[in-house]
Amino acid sequence: MASGNPGIGYIVGGNLKQAVRARLLVPTRDVQEGAFVVIEDGDFKFYGSVTNIELGSTDERFADEQSEQRLPADLAKLLHGQTLFTTLEIMLSQMAHSPEDLSPPLFNGPVAVKTIPSHHAQVRLADAGDFAEIFGDPHAPGNLVVGYNREQGHPIPVRLGELVKRSSGVFGATGTGKSFLTRIVLAGIVHHNVAASLIFDMHNEYGPNGIDSDRNQIVPGLRGKFPGKVRLVGLGKTNIINGMTVDFTLEIGEEDIETGDIEMLTRELNLKETTPTVLAALERQFGKRWFSEFKNMKVGTKVEGEDGKPVPAPDSVEFWAREAGVHELAAVGLHSKLQRVFNLPYIVPKPAAAPLKALLDHLEKGHHIVLSFGEHDHDLDYLLVTNILTRRIREAWQKKTDEYRSDPQNKPQPRPLVIVVEEAHKLLSREMASQT
Repeated sequence: MASGNPGIGYIVGGNLKQAVRARLLVPTRDVQEGAFVVIEDGDFKFYGSVTNIELGSTDERFADEQSEQRLPADLAKLLHGQTLFTTLEIMLSQMAHSPEDLSPPLFNGPVAVKTIPSHHAQVRLADAGDFAEIFGDPHAPGNLVVGYNREQGHPIPVRLGELVKRSSGVFGATGTGKSFLTRIVLAGIVHHNVAASLIFDMHNEYGPNGIDSDRNQIVPGLRGKFPGKVRLVGLGKTNIINGMTVDFTLEIGEEDIETGDIEMLTRELNLKETTPTVLAALERQFGKRWFSEFKNMKVGTKVEGEDGKPVPAPDSVEFWAREAGVHELAAVGLHSKLQRVFNLPYIVPKPAAAPLKALLDHLEKGHHIVLSFGEHDHDLDYLLVTNILTRRIREAWQKKTDEYRSDPQNKPQPRPLVIVVEEAHKLLSREMASQT
C-alpha cells in the first residue's frame, strides 16, 4: 500500500551492525533525532529511527565559504544542492516483505532486521499505517497509547498483553519522567485487566496521589483511581501514606527470613567471605528458627568452667560457634553486622494476621498491590523486603504453573503477574550494576 508521505531522502551507505546513511532531500528542520522512518526497497520495507543528523559537503571549501552572500540566490541554492548536503543515520529495527503479486511473502508481518536496503532505496517519514503495523492498532482492546510521535502526532500504543509476558525496563536520566510513564503503563494494566501486579513503591509515588512539580498539579495515584482493584499496603506499622489510609500492613515473620536473603545483603552490610559458612551452620542446626535463635544469642557472656577459668556461656555466640565448628570471630562478626536487621521494626517473631498470605491471596484474585515502604526507605529495607516477597511469590506461582501443566483440564492457569521494582540496579551485584 502506497504511503501518503513523500520521500525525504535516499540510502547512500551504512551497515547492519551500526546504522545506514541516507542523503536528506528536504530542509534539515523537517526531520528530528528519533524520528521514525520507513525505507522502501522493492517488495521490502525497513523500519527504523533517526539516530544522528550530520552536515556534509563534497569539498570543505564550499562549507567554509558563504556563497549565498556573494552569488545570486538561485545560483547559491543550486550550489548548495550539489555541494552541501545533510546525512541521516538510521538505526534499523524491523523489516517486512509485501510482494505486489500473488506470491506469498518470505515471512509474515514485521520481523527483526537481518539485512539492509540497497543503494538509493527511498526513505520517508512513517505514517499512521506504519505505526499501527509496528506498535499495533491504537483502538484495539488491550492496546494502551503511551504517547505520540513529534513529527505528525501519530499515536504510539503498547500491546499490554505482550508486555506482561516478558521483562521490561524503563530507563532515563533523573527528571525525564520514568515514574510518570510507569504509572501510565500500570494504570493501563489495571484498567484492561491483563495481569495482577505487585509494585514495590520505594518513594511512595504510585499508590497515593502525587504532585507534578513542573505544573504544580495533583497527579492521581493508582489507589485513588482504581479503589476497587488496587490495595495500598504499608510496611510495618505504617497506616497513613501521603494522607491515604492503607488497606492493611505488612510485617515479616522471623521464620520467613532465609539465609539466602541475608547473603543478598552482602554489599549493604559489608559481610565477609566467611558469612556463607556461618549461615549454613545456623540453618543446619536450627532450620527455620535460625534467625530468631541467632538473634537471641549473647556476645561475650562468660561462666566459670570446671577448672575455674571463664568460658563462653551456653547462650553465647562463642559457645554456639565452638559447638558448631565455626570460627568464633566470624560468628561474632556476623552477629554484630546483623544488628541492623535484628532491629528492623517490621520483622517480628510471628505476625498476627498472616499478612504474607493475605498479600498472596489478593494477587491470586487478580488484585493489584502497591507496597509502600513509608519511613523504611533505606536500601537495606528495599533489598531485604523485595527479595523475601519475590521469592515467596515465585514459589507460589511456580507451584500453580506446575499443577496447571500436569492437569490443564482441571487446574486453572495462573494469572499473569507483573512485579514492578524501582531502582532495579540496587538488586544487582556490584560487578553487574557497574555495567548498567
